[in-house]
Amino acid sequence: MRALIAVMIGGGLLLAGCSPAASTPADDPPVPVAEPAETPANPPVESTAPAEVAVSGFRLRVPAGWRQAELTPAQQGFVDARFEIPSLGDDVRLSLSTIGGGVAANIDRWVGQFSLPDGATPITETMEVDGIPVNWVDLSGEFRGMQQAPQPGWRMLGAAFDGEPRDFYIKLTGPAAAVGQIEDEFRGFVTSVRRERH
Repeated sequence: MRALIAVMIGGGLLLAGCSPAASTPADDPPVPVAEPAETPANPPVESTAPAEVAVSGFRLRVPAGWRQAELTPAQQGFVDARFEIPSLGDDVRLSLSTIGGGVAANIDRWVGQFSLPDGATPITETMEVDGIPVNWVDLSGEFRGMQQAPQPGWRMLGAAFDGEPRDFYIKLTGPAAAVGQIEDEFRGFVTSVRRERH
């Protein structure tokens, strides 16, 4: 009886070894892999490359990291466009306008918005951009803009284009340290101005 049981067990093992269902790991079919879940599209991001914009008959090259913003109700009718520089915070303001009154009167208005330190005078410079005479103004001190509490330690860089068919003004204001960080970029922005020609 023991011999018969041994034979049956041995035969069963032999059959199991020869069974077509037996396989080695190398012969196993690949494990099904689930399709990756569809990744949602990333939200729009700020362009990292410079871009060209048109404002009131002029074209300008906008540095990377700057973005054009909507005008506030108070700015409409006085400002043609404004830009934000997110890396410097909300206090830094950049506006473009074609307001009337003449270059000299508008520069006087800019100077009047600042209380300069004793003995200080506005830093001015003249240049030419695309054949247009430009007055560059650099002011530092306490800024007293419209509808704004006095801001000590602020700075303004302004460019007044004395041209046809209209004068064009670009003004940057904010804390002096922040404005200083982008002074070179702002000058490049100003000197990139080109009149649109039809």
